Amino acid sequence: MKRLLLSTVALIAGLGAFGSAGIAQDHDDWVPGGATGADPRPAGHYVPAPARTSAESKGPFRKLVIRGVTLIDGTGAPPRGPMDIVIEGNRITAVTQAGWPGLPMKQQREPRDADYELDATGMYVLPGFVDTHTHLPASDKAPDISYAYKLWLAHGVTTVRGVPLAPPDLASSEKSRSAANETAAPRIFNYQTLGAGWTGGAIDSTDKARAWVRWAATHNIDGIKFFNRPEETPAIIAAAIDEAHKNKMGTLAHLSQTGVANFNARDAGDAHLDTVTCGSEEIADTQLAIARYVGRNGLPDALLGGNDQMGCAALTWAQDRNFAVPGDVRVTGCNGFAFIDYVRPRLTSVASPAYEMGKQGAAMLLQRLSDGRFKERQMLFDVTLVPGESD
Repeated sequence: MKRLLLSTVALIAGLGAFGSAGIAQDHDDWVPGGATGADPRPAGHYVPAPARTSAESKGPFRKLVIRGVTLIDGTGAPPRGPMDIVIEGNRITAVTQAGWPGLPMKQQREPRDADYELDATGMYVLPGFVDTHTHLPASDKAPDISYAYKLWLAHGVTTVRGVPLAPPDLASSEKSRSAANETAAPRIFNYQTLGAGWTGGAIDSTDKARAWVRWAATHNIDGIKFFNRPEETPAIIAAAIDEAHKNKMGTLAHLSQTGVANFNARDAGDAHLDTVTCGSEEIADTQLAIARYVGRNGLPDALLGGNDQMGCAALTWAQDRNFAVPGDVRVTGCNGFAFIDYVRPRLTSVASPAYEMGKQGAAMLLQRLSDGRFKERQMLFDVTLVPGESD
């Protein structure tokens, strides 16, 4: 019987597809402005985060020292410790050995002039996580946006990229408040959709696209998110990407299915787009991703679907090209849903207690928000192999 850590669920990845879902289902469709100019629909109502208080945070400090902690440095090296970490002006300036496991730590360790020392004996420290695709909740989902900030921080997320985080004015304000330590929030990178926030009219030409990018660069916006909407022609997107890089701004795209015939992930790469986001689980998109991978790298030993639908798409892709499954390539899914019985050979999968994991995870988060700590550091759930004939 294999077991699964609740904390690793989000790390399970599937076959990366280049397409995306239709924009009508996308969270970002509310953003006013956009490539078509002013949007008559009201944006969601957002309640700014309250100012942080001494009851929920300390600092900032001229010099902070974290004492006796076990360090996981993110390079793949084994944990080290106990260590002392010195932070000055929001920068780590020193990481020094404080002792050795099982032995008393050195006494009177430098530096001795810290404004604040944190005894982290028995604790672990690692680089903060970066969430590259975030949105803030409107008031219909949370009393104020600090709800999301505190969930991120409680999970070790210290930097977020909003795509977009919220409407331009609010996102810009929250980014600045976070940088000034006025709120208890992660560091924020503010990405906005093409044309959002300005009063210059619709982005209907390459010149307008470049003008908006230059405007955005002076209005606390760090990057652009494209949607491949009808008004975002390949020429307009390419011009905006070029101008963004001239202004040291980032770019990413959620490539809507309605536009990929004219501008797909390969075209976006040729235009030097930085990131493609929101890969689709649709059969066509999954199979396109497989075909491109195989075209570059050859047929792998196995195709592992991030869920059973993608596993089925991989299996039928192989069969359509006369590859024997599992003779030429093995195929698996994940979740153990009824989809596995829809194909032949029957898809091999792994069943996990998804409902119970979500239920227990929510309970742990509520307890953390109430008590200030997790009662348990990890929770194990049984997962079960669901044998088929595809592996």
